[in-house]
Amino acid sequence: MKPFGEAGIKLKNSEYYVNAPSDFARENLFYTELGGHYFLNRHYLVSRQITNFRFYVFHYVLHGEMLLVTGGKEYLLHENDLAIVDTSRAHLYASCRDDTEFLFMRFQGNHSKAMVQRLFQYGRVFSPPYINRTHQALLDIVSGFLEQKPLYEETISSHIHTLLCDLLTLRYTTKRGQSVIDEAIHYIESNYHLPITVAGLAGRACLNTSYFSQKFKKQTGLTPKQYLMKTRMNAAKILLQNTSWNIREIAERTGFPSDAYFSSYFHTCFQRTPIQYRCLGKFGD
Repeated sequence: MKPFGEAGIKLKNSEYYVNAPSDFARENLFYTELGGHYFLNRHYLVSRQITNFRFYVFHYVLHGEMLLVTGGKEYLLHENDLAIVDTSRAHLYASCRDDTEFLFMRFQGNHSKAMVQRLFQYGRVFSPPYINRTHQALLDIVSGFLEQKPLYEETISSHIHTLLCDLLTLRYTTKRGQSVIDEAIHYIESNYHLPITVAGLAGRACLNTSYFSQKFKKQTGLTPKQYLMKTRMNAAKILLQNTSWNIREIAERTGFPSDAYFSSYFHTCFQRTPIQYRCLGKFGD
């Protein structure tokens, strides 16, 4: 069906479905009653107040960016991010760009409440550990209804259960036996040249930013931002001593937005400019 009554939806390609699950599904399975595939511009905004009607909704961004406000916090969803919304709580979601595309699916049944509440201990927005599986499961469910060829109810239930379990595994140690903080450290040390944020690191760890920062400092003695900048400075020192790259190149390769900011920060840390440090390395102190 074509959506209506909501500004910001590109009607040409956007569709939604309404489903009436069987009594068996309602009593024994995870099930969906509503979902869709929307193409949006930046005028799309939905705000809902507290109600006694509880469902949970997957919001999966295929392209663009969306803002989610729930539980008094703001979350920015990027491509392949998956959010879960409790419809009984006040929330707002909106498109941040004119080319946003997302899938949504309202679900309930089985042990939805217990599983979602467990997930909510770690966050509301997640980077799924198995992106292809997440993408395909949601697309299969939603497209099945939109094309009037819905999956079997048991298959839908299995997909929803898998999606929730995949997200729950994010709270455990990651592969190679690393804790979520070990994984964050590894990510920083491998990607310090990228525009890393504390919120982004927390999202990868499936923890809220405050709790993630506390755990990180407890393990390393530094805040995530301090650890990131220390890593960048260590890399910069190595590059200054062992390459002929100019200051702008080194700034770019260590994650700084400009050579001026890089030089200023370097001087604050070492009481020398990058050029002075390079010269001292060549000719002695």
